[in-house]
Amino acid sequence: MKKILLSVILTISIVSIAQEKNVINDIKKIKNKELAKAFATQDIVFDEIENFLISEEITKNDSLQSSIEKLSELYNSISKNNSAFYALKLNKKEFELLDNYYICRLQKIDSLYKPFLTKQTASNKQKTDESKTTKVEETKVENTTIEETKIIESAPSHESCINSELDVNKCFQNIILNKVRNNYNVPEYRTIGVPQLKLFLNLNINKTGKLETKNILRSSGYFEYDMEAVRVMSIIKKNITFIPAYSNGKPVNCSYVIPINVAIIED
Repeated sequence: MKKILLSVILTISIVSIAQEKNVINDIKKIKNKELAKAFATQDIVFDEIENFLISEEITKNDSLQSSIEKLSELYNSISKNNSAFYALKLNKKEFELLDNYYICRLQKIDSLYKPFLTKQTASNKQKTDESKTTKVEETKVENTTIEETKIIESAPSHESCINSELDVNKCFQNIILNKVRNNYNVPEYRTIGVPQLKLFLNLNINKTGKLETKNILRSSGYFEYDMEAVRVMSIIKKNITFIPAYSNGKPVNCSYVIPINVAIIED
């Protein structure tokens, strides 16, 4: 059985490498200078992501969060550069080449991204932050788990929740989930072949009431789907200031684990 499994893995790897070489060769043959330029520009970003995933070492307490932010910035560059392709009014053959290009590049990213997250998780378990105390309480609110690392007198909230008929935690949760529903754009770089994906983000409402993405606790398995979720969190961070959690009359950090379900409709 092991020999058969190894043979299958090797076959898949050989096919992927061959496919990548074919795509590279086809791109080199492009006569459209603007299209060749668009590929070259996108290649720079993909190469930077690959190099980052390979070389990044987590050595500081804040490097886990900053690594996620760096990857999100690079993902945003991919999205921005992608518009250049569609501005060129590609023909059918060029669209097929673009599809194969994204499949090859993103498969390579995924192969590096998964061990990168594993390394992050292992490193993160060895670290402690300023909010850690001797007592840890956990409160579950439907689809959201709130991890309170201090005895919280009041959980994070928002001014719109003060007079809400909903429970404060439920109101807070709805604000985040509604932002996700309204701003999450399902990536269309490649066909995934599954109807739904799920991922879990570890969020933090800091002492100033700003939302931060601390970690990806469980990946969707696809780089672009994870990064799209992080992109949405950055929108929330930029546009919304929450009321922070309080302990002993002082604002404190408060961590949340939030699930994101992505329904995929493919043509």
